[in-house]
Amino acid sequence: MSEPSTLPPRAATQTSVPALLTALQSEWDAVMLESIEIKKAFQNARAELASTLYRADAAERVIARLMKERDEARQ
Repeated sequence: MSEPSTLPPRAATQTSVPALLTALQSEWDAVMLESIEIKKAFQNARAELASTLYRADAAERVIARLMKERDEARQ
């Protein structure tokens, strides 16, 4: 037979409603802080990608102009 499943006892600090609320508030705060950090990292990555894309586009335009000038000079 299988043993009955039992949960381990709660820590003494989480046996009252106020203690549970405090623990939940701490958990919520940690989740929100992590969310803010992730949003900041996303914004930084997005700005970096936009800058890189702008530079790559500018480089392609310069290359295209130089190739056009080269082709015109050959003719």
